[in-house]
Amino acid sequence: MRFIASFLIILTLLTSNICSAQTLRVGTYEDKPLVFKGEKGKPQGFAIDVLEEIARQQGFDVTYSHSNFSESISRIKSGEIDILVDVIQTPERDNFMNFTKESLMENWGIVITKPLDDINTIFALSEKRVAVLEDDIYGENFMEQLDMFKVSAHIVKADSYEQVISMIENGSADAGVLNKLAISQHKADRPVSFKETPVIFSPVQMKYGFSKNVDSEFIERFDSALLGMKKYPFSEFYEASSRWFPTQESKQLPYWSKISLYSLLGATLLSCVMALIFKRKSSRARRELESTYSEVVELNRKLQKDCSKIKQKNELIKKLAYYDQITGLKNKQSLDYDLGKLCTAGEEFAVAFFSIDNLKGISSALGHRGRDMLAKKVSERLSLAAHRYDSIYRWEGTEFVLIVKGPASCRKGELLAKETMSLFKSSMQIKGSPVFVSGSMGISRFPEDSKNPGELIKKAAMALEHVQLSGRNGYRFYDEKLSNKTARDFLMETKLREALLSDELQVYYQPRVDSSSGSIVGLEALVRWFDCDGKSIRPDEFIPIAEDSGLITGVGEVVLHKACAHAKQLCDAGYPLPVSVNLSPKQFEDSGLLNILDDALFNSGLDHSLLELEITENAVLGNLAESIKTLELIRSRGIKLLLDDFGTGYSSLNYLMSLPLDFLKIDKIFMDKLFQDTKHENIVEFIIVLAKSLGLKIIAEGIEEPEQLDYLKRKCCDEYQGYLFSKPLPFESLLELVGDNFS
Repeated sequence: MRFIASFLIILTLLTSNICSAQTLRVGTYEDKPLVFKGEKGKPQGFAIDVLEEIARQQGFDVTYSHSNFSESISRIKSGEIDILVDVIQTPERDNFMNFTKESLMENWGIVITKPLDDINTIFALSEKRVAVLEDDIYGENFMEQLDMFKVSAHIVKADSYEQVISMIENGSADAGVLNKLAISQHKADRPVSFKETPVIFSPVQMKYGFSKNVDSEFIERFDSALLGMKKYPFSEFYEASSRWFPTQESKQLPYWSKISLYSLLGATLLSCVMALIFKRKSSRARRELESTYSEVVELNRKLQKDCSKIKQKNELIKKLAYYDQITGLKNKQSLDYDLGKLCTAGEEFAVAFFSIDNLKGISSALGHRGRDMLAKKVSERLSLAAHRYDSIYRWEGTEFVLIVKGPASCRKGELLAKETMSLFKSSMQIKGSPVFVSGSMGISRFPEDSKNPGELIKKAAMALEHVQLSGRNGYRFYDEKLSNKTARDFLMETKLREALLSDELQVYYQPRVDSSSGSIVGLEALVRWFDCDGKSIRPDEFIPIAEDSGLITGVGEVVLHKACAHAKQLCDAGYPLPVSVNLSPKQFEDSGLLNILDDALFNSGLDHSLLELEITENAVLGNLAESIKTLELIRSRGIKLLLDDFGTGYSSLNYLMSLPLDFLKIDKIFMDKLFQDTKHENIVEFIIVLAKSLGLKIIAEGIEEPEQLDYLKRKCCDEYQGYLFSKPLPFESLLELVGDNFS
């Protein structure tokens, strides 16, 4: 029968790929009788016998390396050994080992103590010294049981089960954790110096563990061989089991023992009679025990229910900590963690920082709830490009970070940016109304731009900021020029602060000319900056920095006071010309704006009707209702209002009709492109007709060519401004020009 069984096993194995001859390194440790080091140093035990039989069938060789269990775990992690015998499968070990599906043996953990100690429950171990094997699954599970039942015990680590028993014998431990097989073996090999307690836990299956370097097909063939051996009762598996786990021992008793046996037989009969007497008491005790058992079962059920609730709460806490509650996306904490892992791994990837443009104006219009709805809608739009990125995170507001992994991440990032821009061409429904938004993106790359997670985010945000300052609705990769620009901007901001203190800012004036008479009928005040060395700094260099830093409020106040003072001088000289001063969005939002206007007019003595303020579309659209109130308060003082750069922003007829305005200015960009195509001619003509229908005067700026002037005259524009008439002049030169004009 054994021959037939072996033949069937071999026949089954031949149907699969035969493993090419090889030598596998096997890790062993002391866990008798499954595995241990024999008298001649060669590993022995049930697990070794089964392994060597499979090696014979599969045609591979083995070499052994003996150490303690903790070292064996470390060695299979590092790939120093290929197989670890007699090991339990856990989720943690799945990360660095593969396991056979078939088990070698079933086992469970037991707490042992000194023979006379009275420890019957896990609660009796409170403040006791308990010896456990280093990295042993039973020891780990036992410590989890202690935590679950809040039992405070002192854990002492040991290198082997032999040492655990020795520590109990010599008094350095009050109790120890072994498994059932180890206890059986030690009881057979030495005098009983310990006893088993009723505290048992963690029924498990003992398996063979394989290094991640071992081919999966080989493990499958190994598993099939083990299964084949377990199927046939005459295989080496069961012969080894008989050798290492004998069910009984036959020994010839001496003659005097037989006499003792007969005496014991009589005593046994007497005991049976006495047992009948105590039967009733035993029945009662059994019923009490069954009742106690039912209570324990119910307690265990409640504990499991409580543990389940705790697990659910922990999962909820994790979700709250690592996920955004509005969009359901991962949050900043998740981004920090994931970026750290990616940087440690060292593989190429890109960080894309995306943000909705003009967020401040949109947020003011939508309100808090609307902003949350917008963030949700934006995240849904971004999900349409999910095939272009590997993960997405909500940074804050409507700012998102996307990760693109793998080789060619630069090209992938570019494709992602282009597709993302296209996603926002159509409107989104917010509070039942269509909302149009655009977005910009900045991209940094690992490891070219930085190997630090925080720096990668910072540089992607820097690239994003550059896009938004340069026109929005686009993307850019980070480069060193941006860092240099940031340094220049900081230096520029510092110098501008000094300029405000040292009165380096000057006001130049560009005349406005009447379309009918050709006479100067107004002035626009323009800020100019000459540093202490007399060097001119262009407005398009320092104005954006002033706006970003908040210095624009101070700059605007300087221009306002000087313009009012100069206009008063012109008026006193017999030239009562109105002067217009530009208000930035930040100046317009300043709660102290009306007081600043009143101070400038009072200090200069200028007639209120000679002051005009130019505002942009973006300045008033943040909160239209509040903007209208502010404009009406300004206009009630006799100050005239001009809408600057009309046609470059939202250009909505609805809001234009609701604003208390006096003038409408056509932006220079339309003049530059006036004769390039009919589209720009139509826009200019539409603006003029619209202004006339609303009772507003039209001012066209940026007039540089006679052809532009002729066209505007035909369209009945009211006033002109541009280099065709005069460039911006300092006040002294302006006095001469105005004098000639009025003479």
